[in-house]
Amino acid sequence: MAKRLILLALCLALILSGCASGKQETNDPASEPNDIISDAVTPEKEPITTNFGLAYQAQFGLNPYQCTSLTNRTILSLLYESLFTVTSGFQVEPVLCEYYDVSSDLKRCTVHLVPEAQFWDGTRLTSADVAASYKAAMNSPVYGERFYALDSIETPDSSTVVFNTWIPYENLTLLLDVPIVQADTVDSAVPHGTGPYRLVQERYTNTLVRNGYWWQDTYDAVVSVPGIDLVPTATPTDVRDDFEYGVTSVVCTDPNSAAYVDYHCDYELWNCSTTIMDYVGFNVYHGLFSLTELRVALTYIIDRKAIATELYHGYAEASVLPASPLSSYYDETLAAQYDYNPEKFINAVRATHAKTSEAVFLVCNADPRRVDAAEFIAAEAEKYDIHLIVDAVNERTYLDRLYTGDFDLYLGEARLSPTFDLSPFFDGGSLCYGSIFSNDLTGMCRDAMENSGNYYTLHSSVMANGMLCPVLFKSYAVYATRGVINNMYPAIDNVFHSSNGRTLSDAINAAPEQPVSPDAQTANETEPEDASSGEAEEEQSDEYDESEEEESDYDYDEDESEDYDSEEYDYEEEESDDS
Repeated sequence: MAKRLILLALCLALILSGCASGKQETNDPASEPNDIISDAVTPEKEPITTNFGLAYQAQFGLNPYQCTSLTNRTILSLLYESLFTVTSGFQVEPVLCEYYDVSSDLKRCTVHLVPEAQFWDGTRLTSADVAASYKAAMNSPVYGERFYALDSIETPDSSTVVFNTWIPYENLTLLLDVPIVQADTVDSAVPHGTGPYRLVQERYTNTLVRNGYWWQDTYDAVVSVPGIDLVPTATPTDVRDDFEYGVTSVVCTDPNSAAYVDYHCDYELWNCSTTIMDYVGFNVYHGLFSLTELRVALTYIIDRKAIATELYHGYAEASVLPASPLSSYYDETLAAQYDYNPEKFINAVRATHAKTSEAVFLVCNADPRRVDAAEFIAAEAEKYDIHLIVDAVNERTYLDRLYTGDFDLYLGEARLSPTFDLSPFFDGGSLCYGSIFSNDLTGMCRDAMENSGNYYTLHSSVMANGMLCPVLFKSYAVYATRGVINNMYPAIDNVFHSSNGRTLSDAINAAPEQPVSPDAQTANETEPEDASSGEAEEEQSDEYDESEEEESDYDYDEDESEDYDSEEYDYEEEESDDS
């Protein structure tokens, strides 16, 4: 309450002084501590004046491979860039990739880096930085499991990175949206990036300032202010209040989180797609839903559109199939066959002659939206004499019962990779609850990775056998003070995304033509070194091998965790306070 009174007094004072929002000044960026920016110097040193702010949770840090705070990951999209960006429509755009090519067997993807990219200290981006970044990502709670098919990374020269997979992978670029950092800072609390801003950390303040070495400086960025204040925050209420009183300018939040609080001020709003799927899973060897016909039939009494609009307030995409309806993998014709149709459910139930009509419907009570959705589905089933007993339990109990199979069906949530790979459900991985292990479906997952045309076959088999019953894909909400943002199109894990005008087709096999003289060609045939330089350049031979599959579950701090029955970490909303 005291904080609210102080904020209100500050707001009134600013109105009386004729100011629309508080402008803060920070010291010269050159005075920053060396442990944060060792030698990064902007070409022009001027005092930083900022009237733009972002919420910041210091306890979660800004390391892109370890940070699990949704609030802080908003900041990351200004500090770091990736080889590719995945848009909200699940299209791939090249960023730090100038061009790339894929081998005929689809097991080798070669990426050539843009030559202009530099880190905050003016050091040029190299393949060693990319390799170090992906090694960190493969061992991280945020990205680890998506790279199970990545066999090794090679760096044949300073501007080329080769990703080798042990299975054919047609759309590997969808997975290469990992932030790239400077190799020798990869384990730092704030690694160096190539993004439009860099961090200046002083004794009592944290400020993002323009990166004078940003290679895309001529491109019309979403945010172009000289500096951005990072405003310390503790709770969702603090985040909301700071935004409504003009202390911060942009907020990304999960409207379906238990910690969410409503926003009431004047703002602009974007709906940000995610790969987080809410779905019904089954115990296929126990109870009522061991009957395939009933598992398949359940889809017909799930009114997904009503759940998405009435319970999730529009921050979700109703989905019949286990891929986002916004992606190219989603087949509308197939989805229509399994969409809401109570008559089909009635006929299926009559045909089964089931001996019991009761089933335990497990759900985690830490997620009120999912509890509401489970009760909504149970109420629909009750109309047709199927009694789903919703058992909402705490997170620890929920996970224990998933692992032991103590349920008939459950309402789960999984953060899938941008390729919507379902392997963790069927190959004995982190989502294989209810004895749904299947060599056949695992093989179909591999086939879909090799050729996206096989997603239809995979999804058909999943639905026809009732192995999963998707409900929706969640969305985040991005609030911005009216007029402070230009041309923003939030992408997957990249709030401040704005298209640079390049598409994937611009980068595939788009090597720049460089005429080679006959003498130079002869030299190239006899020596592996760069003939144009006149000096032999030592070939890099860094190679990172994944020796064993990463652990699928991350041991979270109990006070910071939420339900994590997911392939990748579900970013945290801050814990709610009592207000």
